[in-house]
Amino acid sequence: MKTKLLFFCALVLVVFLSVSCKEKKQLSLPEQKTQEKEKVIDKDLAFDFTLKNLNSELVTLSSYRNKKSVILFFWTTNCPFCRPELKNLNDLLPSLKKRGWEVLAIAIGEPFYKVENFIQRSGYLLNVLLDEDASVADGYRLLGVPTFVLINKQGKVVFKDNVLPLEKIDEFSEITRESN
Repeated sequence: MKTKLLFFCALVLVVFLSVSCKEKKQLSLPEQKTQEKEKVIDKDLAFDFTLKNLNSELVTLSSYRNKKSVILFFWTTNCPFCRPELKNLNDLLPSLKKRGWEVLAIAIGEPFYKVENFIQRSGYLLNVLLDEDASVADGYRLLGVPTFVLINKQGKVVFKDNVLPLEKIDEFSEITRESN
């Protein structure tokens, strides 16, 4: 009796595994090519967004395309690693603007009043945008903060990391000057 029960359980397990393995959808060749194209499109242009800044003005990333390179800086008020990066970015702001960069500091998942109080106390001059629902952070597939994303004049992401790469900024500033 135990042997029959064991055999029956093994049979059920084999049937279950074979059915669950077959349920994975195999894409036809045209579907695979469509998915590959979508991935390439995602990699070509930066994720576009429109967010409010602390002056309640709407800022759209694509409005900078073919005009300026953009540094996106993702941060939160309670991130201890973000504070020195914010200060550094604020100190570099005049130099970055002279080189043709726009700097957008994107506060993630925090309400207006909290971000505004933090910025006012700090005295920063950065253009701070509010990503209260973290949808833009999700669009860039962030794993944590601080995160810098560099976007060239053509609107393509050329760098993404947790530190500001001054050598990349110099490199892309040269390319921007040469293309003008």
